[in-house]
Amino acid sequence: MSKIEWRLILKRRRAAYKAAHPMAAMLAVQHLARAISGHKKIAIYAPLGDELDIFPLLNIAPDHQFLLPRIELGDEHKGMSFYPFSSCLEEGPHGIRQPAKGIEVTPDIVVLPLLGMDQKGVRLGYGGGYYDRKLAMLPEVQRVGVGFATQLVASLPREGHDMGLNIIVTDLGMLDVGRGLKL
Repeated sequence: MSKIEWRLILKRRRAAYKAAHPMAAMLAVQHLARAISGHKKIAIYAPLGDELDIFPLLNIAPDHQFLLPRIELGDEHKGMSFYPFSSCLEEGPHGIRQPAKGIEVTPDIVVLPLLGMDQKGVRLGYGGGYYDRKLAMLPEVQRVGVGFATQLVASLPREGHDMGLNIIVTDLGMLDVGRGLKL
């Protein structure tokens, strides 16, 4: 199947799973708290639509510096940057809530929103390429994909520019893609 077909299928699956499993998001956030331990600067995302809401992580792990992405349209060289989390968010491109400009911070770990992921660490996003372009400039940064268990599939299509995940987190647990270990 193509990425477009997978996006349609996985978006419906995510919505149905979220509705059927109201505690799944909190379980995933608890596993995510384990995945970020040992890191200080954590880039998260502002959930959109049926995405898994990871904002409870702010209360579970208050000793971390949380960052949010900011998308700048029309700036090919920047595209996405990370700024300190603020409770005062503004609406950015695509209706995504983002922080105001400030001092850009390079994260230690990036938690990525997604439509799907596979067991090899392939992430299926929304097709804008913002994360892939930014993470290509930050190869040392750990990449964590977080979603509901239904979003983890056996195999997804991958293109040369797609940045893989190091760790996968769902409501059922974590998978270290590099070592193939369930943690």
